[in-house]
Amino acid sequence: MTTTPFSDRPNLDAARRFTRDLGPASMIGGVLIAVHGAVLYTMRSTYADWLVFPLGLVLVLFGAAAFYRTETTLGQLLRWAVVAVFAVGGGLSLLQWSVLIFGSRATAVQGDLTMMGFYLMAGPALLVPAGLAAVRPGWVPLIVTPAIVSLLGASLVGHGTLLLLDLTSDSGVASPLPDAMLMIGVLLCDAAVLLYSAQKGLTAARQPG
Repeated sequence: MTTTPFSDRPNLDAARRFTRDLGPASMIGGVLIAVHGAVLYTMRSTYADWLVFPLGLVLVLFGAAAFYRTETTLGQLLRWAVVAVFAVGGGLSLLQWSVLIFGSRATAVQGDLTMMGFYLMAGPALLVPAGLAAVRPGWVPLIVTPAIVSLLGASLVGHGTLLLLDLTSDSGVASPLPDAMLMIGVLLCDAAVLLYSAQKGLTAARQPG
C-alpha cells in the first residue's frame, strides 16, 4: 500500500478556483449589506454611523476583484480600484498616527493611545497589499480574498458586539426594532458568506498540490 507524500507546495489551481468561488458570494453579500446600510441611512438610524454601507461597497469591489482576472480590461480597472482602497486606507491611518509625531505634545497626550496603536498597525498593513497589487497584477485575487474574510469576521464580531451592547443597555433608551432587525440582517449576511468561504476553503485545501 502506497501513500501520497505530503507536500506543502501551494496548489495555485485550487487557490484560483477558490477565489472565483468566493468572489460572487462576496459580491452578493456586499450588495445585501450595502442595501441594509442605505436603508439605515434613509431611516436616519444611529446604526448608520457603523459604516455598514461602505462595508458593503468594499465587499462588492473585493469580490469582483477576486472573480475577474486581471487579463481583462475590467480586471485591470478593479485592480487599480483595489490599490486605491488599500492605499487611501493606509494613508489615512498613518495620517491619524502622525499626530503623535508632528502634533503638539498636549494633543498627543490627550489622544486615545489605543486607537493610535491601531492606526500605526493598520497603515503599513494596508500599504503592503496596495504595493503588491500594483506591481503583481496576477496576485490581486489572492490579496483581496483574505481581506474579504477579515472584513466579514470584523463585522460579525464588531457589529454583533455593538448591537448586543446597545440592545442590553440599561440607559432606558430602547433601540427601534426595525433598526435592530436590519443590523441582524447584516450579521446574517456576514455569517453566510463566512461559512461559504470556510466550506470552499476546506474543499480547496484537501485537493492535492
